[in-house]
Amino acid sequence: MKSYSGLIAIISLFTFPIVLIVFENNQPLERGIYNIGYISLSSFFFYQTLWIKRYGNRKVDFKFLDELNFNLTKRQKEIIIEIYKNPEKSYTDLSEKLNISRSTFTTHTTAIYKSLGVSNKSKKGLITFLDLKRANF
Repeated sequence: MKSYSGLIAIISLFTFPIVLIVFENNQPLERGIYNIGYISLSSFFFYQTLWIKRYGNRKVDFKFLDELNFNLTKRQKEIIIEIYKNPEKSYTDLSEKLNISRSTFTTHTTAIYKSLGVSNKSKKGLITFLDLKRANF
């Protein structure tokens, strides 16, 4: 939707004459419909523009993790990426996806939290830590 939100706002401006023809002389209704559509679409467009400008591309990949200069193994980076991509999944599901045992996954996550210095040792804490690093990067 972010690619077309500006286009949608412009289309809403050009549909105003159609709204005038359809509703004829009911000016309060015409103004209300037009203003609601225009303001909501424009604010959505500007919100997304500012959000993207502020946070940019929020993906976490090997390149981003390498640039952070933490001593992480390739497997630990894979685990971080999976946790970041799938925060709703349990550690058991993530360990199955990576074809490692639950205990090995837990050992890796413990080492990750220690290497990164994350105080909140949960998925949400790790994701918040990475988001802050991404924003300050």
